Amino acid sequence: MKRTRLIYLNNKKIIFCDLTNARNEDIIDASNDTWQLFSTEIKEGEKLSFLINITNLDIAPSIMEEIALMAEKYKKNIDKEGIIGLHGIKKTLFNFYGLVIGAQLKAFDNQEKAFNWLAS
Repeated sequence: MKRTRLIYLNNKKIIFCDLTNARNEDIIDASNDTWQLFSTEIKEGEKLSFLINITNLDIAPSIMEEIALMAEKYKKNIDKEGIIGLHGIKKTLFNFYGLVIGAQLKAFDNQEKAFNWLAS
């Protein structure tokens, strides 16, 4: 199952990574696919948006560290970032964190709301 894809919405590029119910090996494969899309789809100086769905995801700390290291490489190319699958206090803290650091970073309840914000 392909978990990562490039979506065009309102003339904006969005890389969407759906890790719903993923296992560790799925996470590694999806991460590699995501970073491959970043490296092939971003033109010089271009920014795009990134959305990840982590609903029902249990990720090992070692894998999370590996993903964070890869993400750092493309940080300058990300305009907006969204996440689906956080609830309650985790969602509130994530949104507060985005506000504090001044990033275009936001947690959503569903894909439709996330895509609307990312494409605005």
